[in-house]
Amino acid sequence: MFYEQIQEKKEYLNSLRKFTIEELELIKSELIRANVHENPSNEELEGIKRTYETIEYIMKEESSFPYPKGYRHPLTESMLQDLNRTILSAYKIYLPCEKGFYRLGKGNARIGDILLPDKEIFLPRLKELIAWYGETDDDLVTKLAVFHLKFLCDIHPFCDGNGRTARALMNLELSREGYPMIGLKYSDIDAYEEAFDAYINNNDEDPMIRLIYQNVDNQLDMHIAMKKN
Repeated sequence: MFYEQIQEKKEYLNSLRKFTIEELELIKSELIRANVHENPSNEELEGIKRTYETIEYIMKEESSFPYPKGYRHPLTESMLQDLNRTILSAYKIYLPCEKGFYRLGKGNARIGDILLPDKEIFLPRLKELIAWYGETDDDLVTKLAVFHLKFLCDIHPFCDGNGRTARALMNLELSREGYPMIGLKYSDIDAYEEAFDAYINNNDEDPMIRLIYQNVDNQLDMHIAMKKN
């Protein structure tokens, strides 16, 4: 039901006039602002800018292929590593070998109350998750929500920037299917954290699925209003 709703809104949005250059720049600046902390460091802000420029380039590259359906880079470990490397690219506190490379995964690494798995555990999980993502028949938003939860709670492969990497991948996939990109974390932080708690405590994926649906739906409404005005 929800997926059909956003599909209909997407089709209606595409039936309206094209965005102006000024509107596209406004959307881009708001997207960047929605994907950083309220008072981001220069390194965080620069990394996010570079990441969304990379996503923009990927979209242009894929749409330029002369095949009937274009071309799409498959989701791979190297794609995730490239996104993480770009996100951390401006940070001077990290060595080059810490940007886009997996954490060693030894010892009692934690994020909040979650004890993160060692590399011999999280690496097979990551490979399985990537394979599942490419094979499942679930709708796009369900796929993104499940991937997001498992990537961050059960795998968490990088030393930093895991959340930003997962959200950047989500936005790339949304954009590929013609949907607006979303801010998610900083636009709705309480619901975002509650969705993680539901998964960690009860293995409940539905709150994250609903949250992504709602954010996409809200962005569609905003874009439709912008075009109609």
